[in-house]
Amino acid sequence: MNFFCLALSLAVLLLPGCSRIRNIRVLSYNVKSLEITGLRSVNGVIAVDIDNPASEFTVSDIKGVVKYGDNVIAEYSGGPLTVKARSSGIRYLHCKFSISKDVSLSDIFSMAGRGDIDNYTTDVSLRFRRKPGLGRKFRLDDIPVKRLLGNGGGLFSEN
Repeated sequence: MNFFCLALSLAVLLLPGCSRIRNIRVLSYNVKSLEITGLRSVNGVIAVDIDNPASEFTVSDIKGVVKYGDNVIAEYSGGPLTVKARSSGIRYLHCKFSISKDVSLSDIFSMAGRGDIDNYTTDVSLRFRRKPGLGRKFRLDDIPVKRLLGNGGGLFSEN
């Protein structure tokens, strides 16, 4: 579920323009709820603590895949998430995570049992829209999942 916070963080980091945009911070994030919707999918809500000294913005159309080597093992999607201007607090991001049909459940258990996260990467795309203003689409590929794991806000750690 950290993939969604990655998407939000990327939107904030990649924006040009107003210097206050660069001061938007994801302070922490936690999984608030999970609902199993089948053998291969989960719906969830992530609580994201955001400090926004800039104008209102919306992150939407969050989509991505998780890969093990070159094989896609899961897909995720989420949003939209709107953050009011000059505000700070917890926002809730609704998301969906599903295992690829090409991956068997025994494959998932075997990957989880190895505990090897070095070969996992994610590709993510999203749309960021500042109010008032136009939206912009972002896409990043092959981000190591290891970089996302850890405490909330792991993208911004000093490592």
